[in-house]
Amino acid sequence: MVSDRVHKELKKLKAELLVENNIEVRSLGAVIEYIVDYYKKANQKERE
Repeated sequence: MVSDRVHKELKKLKAELLVENNIEVRSLGAVIEYIVDYYKKANQKERE
C-alpha cells in the first residue's frame, strides 16, 4: 500500500493535471501512468 504522503502528493498532481492542463484522470494509478508516459516521451525526444 502507498504511504499517506505519497497518496497526498498523487492527489495534488491529479488536481494540477485537471486545472493546468485540462486533463482529467480517473484514478491515482492513472496519474502515475500519465507521468511515466510523459517522461518516456520526453526521453525519446531527447535521444532523437
